[in-house]
Amino acid sequence: MSETVVKVKNVGRTFVSGDKKDRKEFIALEEVSFEVGRGEFVSLLGPSGCGKSTLLKIISGLLPATSGSVEITEQGNDKVPPFGFVFQDSVLLPWRTALDNALFPFEIMGKREKSDEKHVRELFALAKLVGFEESYPRQLSGGMKQRVSIVRALSYNPPILLMDEPFGALDAITRDNLNNVLLEIWESTRKTVIFVTHSISEAVYLSDRIIVMGTKPGRVLKDMKVTLPRPRNEDTKLSPEFYVYVRELREMLK
Repeated sequence: MSETVVKVKNVGRTFVSGDKKDRKEFIALEEVSFEVGRGEFVSLLGPSGCGKSTLLKIISGLLPATSGSVEITEQGNDKVPPFGFVFQDSVLLPWRTALDNALFPFEIMGKREKSDEKHVRELFALAKLVGFEESYPRQLSGGMKQRVSIVRALSYNPPILLMDEPFGALDAITRDNLNNVLLEIWESTRKTVIFVTHSISEAVYLSDRIIVMGTKPGRVLKDMKVTLPRPRNEDTKLSPEFYVYVRELREMLK
């Protein structure tokens, strides 16, 4: 593995509800540990309720851990956050064009220059969105909206990209197409990616490594290295090696 940029060490998260008389605790994560190297594509794979999204929010700092720690050694430039975050929903502002949505982070950070727009237009090309820069979200398909959200997350050039089941709500054909678009973007930018999914085949197709998680409480079952050759394409999914990984993961998650 390359130089470690994200280190998750013994992370736990407990949610508490009710008052003192009727206090209830739910252990979402327990003793979760793994590392991510610079430029790696790592997937968090597991069934619903295993704490994948909770863990991603803890890594990003959006949610505190109850125990353990997360160490980020990769930092952004000029006070730019080290993370770009792609959520399950595209969360685009409906009154802004696709281009203006992608440029919105610069307004939040209080700086927007012509060079930023040039960079974002290059990302639109990578995401196969040329010609849709001036379209509004209502004019875009679900897959196109998610591509805009990926461009927005990469707009300020963060070193780490966090993705929380970004294609989970899409149909199978669109999802497969976006997997290929994402791989092309990753091959071009070589960002460090942590990708949450409950799809076994998606995790195998995209990843260098897969952190397999179990439930009750959420925990790491296995840290699996995927050695399928890159670049990958649809033929990769037809290879015997691909099915070996899928079968092993399916058995593990039964």
